[in-house]
Amino acid sequence: MIKKKQNKAQDSEKVDKKVMRKEDRQLIWFFSIIVIVFVVFIGVYLFMQSLSHFNYGGVDFNKEQQGDLIFYHGRFPIIYNGELKAMYNVYFRNDPRENNISVLAPISFSKNITIAIQPEAGECGSAVMGQIELAKFLKAFPWVKTINSAVANRTVANELNLTYSSCEYASQDHTVIVIRKSNETYIDNGILETCYIIGVGDCKNIETVERFIMATMAQVNNATID
Repeated sequence: MIKKKQNKAQDSEKVDKKVMRKEDRQLIWFFSIIVIVFVVFIGVYLFMQSLSHFNYGGVDFNKEQQGDLIFYHGRFPIIYNGELKAMYNVYFRNDPRENNISVLAPISFSKNITIAIQPEAGECGSAVMGQIELAKFLKAFPWVKTINSAVANRTVANELNLTYSSCEYASQDHTVIVIRKSNETYIDNGILETCYIIGVGDCKNIETVERFIMATMAQVNNATID
C-alpha cells in the first residue's frame, strides 16, 4: 500500500516536472517573441529616422513635410572671429545628397557682393525665388556689408536703366555672382577668382543655387560633397 502511494507520488512529481518544463518552454518562446518584436520595431524606427535625419557636408538635415511640400531643413553655424554669431536655417526643396551639380571652384565671399542675372535666366519661373534664397544666405555672413542686384547684359541694363555687372567688375573687395542659362548645370569661376558663374542649365535656378549654398557650407565645415 505504501509502495503504491510512493509510485503515485513519483508519477505525480514526474507529471508536475513535465508541466513545468512545458510552461518554461512556453515562457521562453513568449519572451523570445517579445524580444524579436522589440528588436524589429527598434530597427524599423532607426531606419525610418535615418531616412528623415542625415548629415551631409557637415550639416545636420531633417526631412520635413509642410502641407504638400517637402523640405530638407539644415542648421548651419555662422562663426566669425572664433565666435558663434548665428545658426542659419536652410530649407532646401531638393535632397542635397542627390543634387550632383558640378562645383568646379572653391567659394569665398568679399565684403561687397553683386548678384548679376542674365536676362534669359531671369525669365525662368524659379529665378526670383533662387535669387532671394541666395541673397538671404549671403546676408547671414557678418563680414558681408552690401549685397546688390544687377543685370548681366549691358544692352538690356541700359535699356531698362538698371545696374550692369559682370566678372570684369570683380575684385578682392567685390564678389560678383553671375547667374546665367547654360547647356549644362555647373558652378565655376569666371575670369577672376572672386567671380562665380552659376550655370542654371534649362531653368534649374533653385537646384543650382541650393548646390552653391551647400558647397559653401561644406567648404566652411572642411567637408566634402559628392
